[in-house]
Amino acid sequence: MRPVAVAALLAVSASLVTSTLARDVGMGVLMIWPTARSTALAGAMTGLADEADATYFNPAGLVFQTTAKAYITYDNWLQDLYPGMRYASAAGGVPLNLRFLQGRRVYIAGSAAILRIGKMSVYDERTGRNIGQVCPSRGEIGARIGVMLSDNIAVGLGAKLLMSQDAIPPWPYL
Repeated sequence: MRPVAVAALLAVSASLVTSTLARDVGMGVLMIWPTARSTALAGAMTGLADEADATYFNPAGLVFQTTAKAYITYDNWLQDLYPGMRYASAAGGVPLNLRFLQGRRVYIAGSAAILRIGKMSVYDERTGRNIGQVCPSRGEIGARIGVMLSDNIAVGLGAKLLMSQDAIPPWPYL
C-alpha cells in the first residue's frame, strides 16, 4: 500500500508543477490544439496516443503505435478576429527497432507549428501617427522519442525550440 501512496503523491506533485509551468509559458502557439480531433476533444488527448498528434500530448504513448504516421494542418485561423492570421502545424513519426536497446520498441517523432498574426500597423503613442507595419509570429520545432520499458510501460522524452518574431521597429521613438 505504501508504494502506491508514494506513487500517487509523486503524480499529483508532478501535475501541479506541470500546470504551474504551462500557465507561465507565454507562448500562444502552444495553446492551439493542432488537429481537428484534439480540438473536438478540447485538448483531452493525453491518454490517446493512436495518431500523429500524440507527438504534442504524449511522447511515451507514441511507442504503442506500430506504423509511421503524419499530419499537416493549415488554416486561416480566427479570420473574424483578425484578418490575415494563419496557423500551420505538422507532425510525424516512425517506429524503430534499435539493437542497442535490446529489442525494445522505439518511436521517434517531430513536430513544427507556426502562428502568423498578419500585418499590423504601428502607431506613435504620442502623436497617433502611423510609423510602419510589423508581422509578428510565434513558432515551435520539436523532437520526441518514446521507448517501451515493458508490455504496458513506456517512457517519453521531448524537446522544443520556441521562436518569436515580434518585429520591433528599427526606428527610434522620438
